[in-house]
Amino acid sequence: MSLQENYIFWRLTNYFLEQENYRLIHLHEEKHELWLENPSQKKTPSNTHSNP
Repeated sequence: MSLQENYIFWRLTNYFLEQENYRLIHLHEEKHELWLENPSQKKTPSNTHSNP
């Protein structure tokens, strides 16, 4: 990852954590992988669709 990409990655991470109140649930720095959770959207795939 270039310096610019790295900067953008961490700036976006900071924005979501600080401004949008997301939570960090997984970080793998070597793979540049980050999982965030939005606490206000507590839907799981099983309850996002209505049952027939």
